[in-house]
Amino acid sequence: ISGYTIGDSDEPIQLLADVLTAIPGSLTVNIELKQPGCEDLQFGAADTDDAREAAADRWRPFVDRVLDIAADSEHDILYSSFYEGALAAARDADSGLVLAPLVADSAATGLDLAGRYDATAIHPSMDIVIGPEFVDTAHDAGYRVNAWTATTAAEATALATAGVDGIIADTPAVVDTSMQ
Repeated sequence: ISGYTIGDSDEPIQLLADVLTAIPGSLTVNIELKQPGCEDLQFGAADTDDAREAAADRWRPFVDRVLDIAADSEHDILYSSFYEGALAAARDADSGLVLAPLVADSAATGLDLAGRYDATAIHPSMDIVIGPEFVDTAHDAGYRVNAWTATTAAEATALATAGVDGIIADTPAVVDTSMQ
């Protein structure tokens, strides 16, 4: 994307279509639906049905563009977001999409959003996972748990020990090869 770079590098941010082309089709891809530049987006869960509908309406154009780009991909794709409006818009667009709420605030929010949008997984912060029995509760409810963001091998090991199904990391170097 012109004018934006990755971290402190001079490398430009790649377009989604280019990224999907570069990744082998045999790999599952997690597309995180991030803020599309709209104002007045509510982070996390919406309080009422009206708020959920309004949030989905704000996200719909962005989500539709992402789904159009991803439609040409050979990948299995999981769509995740911290924004309930994004999850609602994605579910409205296609009832067969694989969804996962990203949650930072509480296990209850993750379980509630996963149930509301018929999600396959929950992506909680490490703090939630390391808490009492979250992984077992999520598994008992039928959800995979992919925790974020491991930045060290020790954190990745702690998440694996907690029984998560996947570890979200900034770099694969933090995941010990014995856990792969």
